[in-house]
Amino acid sequence: MRQKVSLIVILSALALLAGANLACAQSGVAVNFTSVITGQTIDARSSPAQVTSDDESALESKGYVEIGTISASVKSKKTDADIAQQLKAAILQKAAEAGGDVVLFTKTAETGTTGKNKNMVVSEGTVWRNDPQLAQSIAISDIASAIVAKEYEKNPNATPEEFAADIFGTPATQPDSTQASPNAGTPLSSMLGQGIDSAEIKTWLSSLGTPEIDKTSAGDNYSFKSEGVYLQFTTQNKLDAIFLYSGGVGGFQQYKGDLPFGLTFQLTRKEVENILGPPDGSDNDHDVPAISKTNIFANYSSKDISITYNTKESNDLEVRICQILIRAHHWSMSRA
Repeated sequence: MRQKVSLIVILSALALLAGANLACAQSGVAVNFTSVITGQTIDARSSPAQVTSDDESALESKGYVEIGTISASVKSKKTDADIAQQLKAAILQKAAEAGGDVVLFTKTAETGTTGKNKNMVVSEGTVWRNDPQLAQSIAISDIASAIVAKEYEKNPNATPEEFAADIFGTPATQPDSTQASPNAGTPLSSMLGQGIDSAEIKTWLSSLGTPEIDKTSAGDNYSFKSEGVYLQFTTQNKLDAIFLYSGGVGGFQQYKGDLPFGLTFQLTRKEVENILGPPDGSDNDHDVPAISKTNIFANYSSKDISITYNTKESNDLEVRICQILIRAHHWSMSRA
């Protein structure tokens, strides 16, 4: 009887010792999650994440988004099923707290070294969240980043206003939208050929403010940089050409009035050609006030307008309008 009691006591002690060792091992698990998502708020999941056997492409096709990497480690000279389970449980719990639904394991209970720590058992993986809306937000962010990088590469010395104009077709500071645009609702082409003293032109000039005037042998040129307008008059003081700027070049701000044929500065070259059709010709060898001679210049002679794009690449159809020229039918590019 005494021997049986002693055996029970010994077995109980061993069980307690094993439980203590297991608890000690569990408390010794270190878990680290590193997010790969920036600028997004991700809520925690209420239940532990699951293990997935899908590869990355399969997860993405199902609407999952990788939100981070995760690892768990415990100090031990060898691994076994219990340690593997502890690391797995710790990772799945931590992944859920970070907002993950599944974990794609890349390493399971492998012995090795982590940093300066030797004799470690480590499990690692990537954390994925089933969130199509998040995937869409990330895709939009990636596209925006690519656009910014492209514009910066084109003009790394641009001011913030010029940079905003290049990307969005609008200056960084927006005007009061409640104010009427100068000459709103009046086709600008109707003023071509009129004298500077005509009532219509005098009213428009008055609304544009005080110009910078450049007198030449071909006639006077008026610059209204804050309004995005450049005008050319003949030697008889008749309006010969109107240049409208999208902003960001030569100190010109964006013109806020109506553009011909329903165009806007937000349209890409491809969209413009969908509206106007292909130009009569395009090249990068024209002089346009305040714009590089090498920018692509598209001519629509039948419509008496020309469009300069903010690019030097002849096959770039995603670029936006830099400047629009509305001209008298007899106008010659030599005036520019």
